[in-house]
Amino acid sequence: MGPLFAATELVSPTVQQAFQALCSVGSLLITVYFWFVRMNREKVSVGVFPIGGFEGALHPDNLGVWSGRLYLANRSILPTAVVAVEAELWWKGRWQTGNCVPEEGSELPWNMPPTQVFVKTLRLVFDVGPDTVCDEVYANQRVRLTFVTVEGSRIVTQLDTNATAATGLKLAA
Repeated sequence: MGPLFAATELVSPTVQQAFQALCSVGSLLITVYFWFVRMNREKVSVGVFPIGGFEGALHPDNLGVWSGRLYLANRSILPTAVVAVEAELWWKGRWQTGNCVPEEGSELPWNMPPTQVFVKTLRLVFDVGPDTVCDEVYANQRVRLTFVTVEGSRIVTQLDTNATAATGLKLAA
């Protein structure tokens, strides 16, 4: 081991080695403290970004069905999981609750390792009533999706069904 600060004549090698060990232990303690504090303050941070729009269709049994894809990004340094997705449609002046059905390969729960992005395909199903015509379903509609994580956080995002490109959405956790 080399001399500490070129002070070979002033300090014995044993003291130099003890000082180097003390500095190493101090550095380790500061690093461990920083990461525990950072991990303690870290919160769920899931970003939701639509890929294009959601294609609408009207089924004969008065069901409006919108299918589309999303990017889900875990922006945290901690892993998380989405355990439920709730869907609402702004329909005739009020929010109507519907079903969110993940497509094949996108089944829940969605385990999300830290700082990774995933593509998920969803089908949103709503009872739109017997008087609904196809043009209403094909028109741009507002949809609100709520993602529930294993920690109990609720990430709420609104999107337009006829969005043309992936755009960032402001999220509320």
